[in-house]
Amino acid sequence: MTPFIMTTKGQFILAAPNTEKEYVILFDESHGQYFNSTLMKSALSAINDSLNVRFIFFNESKFNSTNLQGVDLVIIGNPGIYKNYNLSSEEVEVIQDYVEAGGSLFLLANPLSSDTNITGHVSSFNDILSARLSKLSSARFRTGLDKSSTVIMDDYHNKYNNESFLSIVNYNTSDNEFLEKNKIFEQTSKVENLTVYSTAISFDRPEKENAIGRTEITSYALEKDGSIVQDMINGFLVWLFAKEIGNARIVLSGSTIMFSDLMINENQKFINEDQNKELWLNLINWLLHITPYEEKNPIAMPFYSLVLLALGFAAVVFIIALLLYSYKKQKKINIKVK
Repeated sequence: MTPFIMTTKGQFILAAPNTEKEYVILFDESHGQYFNSTLMKSALSAINDSLNVRFIFFNESKFNSTNLQGVDLVIIGNPGIYKNYNLSSEEVEVIQDYVEAGGSLFLLANPLSSDTNITGHVSSFNDILSARLSKLSSARFRTGLDKSSTVIMDDYHNKYNNESFLSIVNYNTSDNEFLEKNKIFEQTSKVENLTVYSTAISFDRPEKENAIGRTEITSYALEKDGSIVQDMINGFLVWLFAKEIGNARIVLSGSTIMFSDLMINENQKFINEDQNKELWLNLINWLLHITPYEEKNPIAMPFYSLVLLALGFAAVVFIIALLLYSYKKQKKINIKVK
């Protein structure tokens, strides 16, 4: 409700709305993430500059129901290479409970790479997605037989002579490069151009109320053993997925790198390529239920203002009735005179 306030001159004006809600974001660093808060500094700073947030940089050994209480958004980046960095079955259950209770979740994987620090380790993420009969989603981070992540490549739409650095342009055009229902690419900023270095995301069944970021039809996914994967039905690959589940929202990104401070060349960070940073902020805003913007409620007036309005209306009605009575009375007098 938007209240009125009285000025020193007795005037009623709209009070300024309270836009200072504090959002609590938990950024996980407890699972051996190479892309920690240092390499994600620009991305985290962009959030801090645009929103009133309190970050929790989580470095405890395990997620539990206690340390997720009061958290609006959990961000889990690509886990480290060693198996002990995987989420435990207990943590998977806790994350499931958190999302089912309405919490938002952002899972950021990585593509296959010769650098073991960079390459994606997505087993834990797929465990979260497949738990409880895939209650969260049928989507999965695509893997090879050895459960290693893939890398999406495109021989025709790439940057810096690297087939893994996809150049995706003019997303918001009539050819509908974004197959989406919740408009996450047109919220805080209208995103049209991106540089994507990502693993692929697969689907087992169609889902409602989701959004995807897709590639051109010339793209393909490369597995660790050299196998090439293409989606012959849809004609494209998916690198981003977003879905609403009740009050909860989840985003799967096939790339942590594209939002990081890792250098893509001698002069440029990945996050500063094209509109990567704008997409990052769109996703964060959407996950926090900030966009799409809520409809403004009709202005609500306090009780005493309603009373004054009612009295004023009654006075107008009384005056009109009095005038009509006087008119009729005068008319009768005129008739008698005649």
